[in-house]
Amino acid sequence: MGDAAMRDFGPAAPFLRKSDRERLEAQTRIFDMKKECFVPDPEFEFVKASIISRDDMLLITNNPYDYAFISQGETTVASINDSEELMATDVS
Repeated sequence: MGDAAMRDFGPAAPFLRKSDRERLEAQTRIFDMKKECFVPDPEFEFVKASIISRDDMLLITNNPYDYAFISQGETTVASINDSEELMATDVS
């Protein structure tokens, strides 16, 4: 967003955008592969994360949003017979 577009925000503009110096520092900072990584996220594609420790192939961070929610529980509904549904959807 350019400076002309930021004028539309009026007095709130300095709080919505970093200063030129802060942006330049962020752009020139070297990416440290041993301390930072990018984690797949279904909403934002990838999210930046900090690596706390490594346990073989696992990267451990302290941000709970770095981990996708996986539910592997089983639910049984008495009125639904899975074998009947499987036979109805199985087209051979």
